Parts: sequence; structure tokens; C-alpha cells
Amino acid sequence: MKITDDTDLLVGEYVLGTLESDERTKLEEIAAREPTVAAAVMVWERRLAPLHELIVPVAPPDTIWPEIEKQLLHQEQDSHPRDPGFLEVAQALAQSYKADTAMALVQRMRRWRMLAVLFGAAAVFLAAYLGATLLRGH
Repeated sequence: MKITDDTDLLVGEYVLGTLESDERTKLEEIAAREPTVAAAVMVWERRLAPLHELIVPVAPPDTIWPEIEKQLLHQEQDSHPRDPGFLEVAQALAQSYKADTAMALVQRMRRWRMLAVLFGAAAVFLAAYLGATLLRGH
């Protein structure tokens, strides 16, 4: 994969830690597949490493954590509709195929796969037999 200016900027944001969670996950997946992206991550890490040495650690005041906890307890949380989890999706899928459980659906799918393999093998055998018969006929 060729590293464009946009990709390089995205990798820089990744190393800085400013990417959103989904973008971060996508970039990690791409870096696992693409050596050029993984190399770009290492280049950015080396480029920004000297900045880390300039940071002087400062201990937060002892009152900061209780204050944060107090604010979180009194802050109203936004209710966002969440995406269905794996179990909900599996259950809906099983119900759509009229299976009692996800495992029953898996068993049913295994039977269909086995039938597909058997019919595929029969089709290959039939094609080979017909091909051999036609070749002998000429």
C-alpha cells in the first residue's frame, strides 16, 4: 500500500492518540496487514519520541479524583441507542431461521453445508464421467 499524505496524517494522529475508537481499530487492522502502514507508525513514533523526553511528570492534587467521581455521579448520562451485541444478533438470526437456539442453527447450517459438499462432489464426478465418455467417443 502506498502511503499518501492523508494516510500519513492519519498515522500521525494514531500515534498521538487523537483518533476516534473506530478509526483507531481500522488503522490497527490495516497496519497488521500492510507493512508500509506499520512502518509509517514506527516512523511517527520515532519522530515524536523526543517530545516524550521533554515532559516533566506532575502528580495531580489529592483532591482531584474525589472531585471527578463526584461530578460523574451527579452528571446525567446521555442515553444513546446501542448496537445489538453478538448474543442479540445470534438470537435474532436463530429466530429468523425458526431455530430454538443459536446452536440449533449451527447444526442446521452444518447439515446444509454437508449436503452442498456432497452435491458438489457428485456434480464434479458426473462432469468427469461425462467428459471421459465424450473423449472416448471421439
